[in-house]
Amino acid sequence: MTTVLTETTDQTVLQLNTKSTHHNQPGVHRRIQFDKTHLTKIPQHLTIVVSRELSSTRSRKDWEKLMYDISIATCWAWDFGIKEISLYDASGVIKSMSIDLYKQQSTILHDYIVEYNKGEKTRPPVVKFSILSLENGKSYVGQVAQQMAKDNLGPIDVKLVDKYIHMNSVSDPDLMILYDGLPHNYVSLDGYPPWHIRLTEIANCSEYHTLNYHLFSKCLYRFSKVQQRFGH
Repeated sequence: MTTVLTETTDQTVLQLNTKSTHHNQPGVHRRIQFDKTHLTKIPQHLTIVVSRELSSTRSRKDWEKLMYDISIATCWAWDFGIKEISLYDASGVIKSMSIDLYKQQSTILHDYIVEYNKGEKTRPPVVKFSILSLENGKSYVGQVAQQMAKDNLGPIDVKLVDKYIHMNSVSDPDLMILYDGLPHNYVSLDGYPPWHIRLTEIANCSEYHTLNYHLFSKCLYRFSKVQQRFGH
């Protein structure tokens, strides 16, 4: 069951310097080492959804700033030990600039690892980074169904569907951060791949327009507090 995170974060632990910016990476790196000691669990796959609600109002500069923020966030993810990050933009604008984003993200993450992994005997694996759009949603499920029919598999069950769904796709995310939309209480997933988010915790942060460390860590603290209970 997908859960929307709404509980209040512990303000004592999350007392961050709101003036911290992406240019203060040494300070953020130290903060991450502190935060890691207070989190009971870390998501293996974090997915970030950029709301489609403001897509038509974003300038080229806005999109470039957004992609830079995402690139920086992959550095924080690596520092926390998160193994996978996916970025979903239903409008497809980011996917149309995916080559530039992949280059930027890999360069920024490489420089971050070199800077903050000095003296360490082992280097944690680089974060897997994927870019998704509307074509990876329901239409992809349709393509999978067609492939299964073509393969003439006989009896079809949930386990088999799950296998096919994940053949050429991302893993199921543990945590979703949805941001840069309009302020409201309902959650609009903009056609996000439905099969992948059956057990995903959703942090609805649509009223936030910048993915800074304050927002990033707040969502991790919320995720750390949530306990999933599965029915039998």
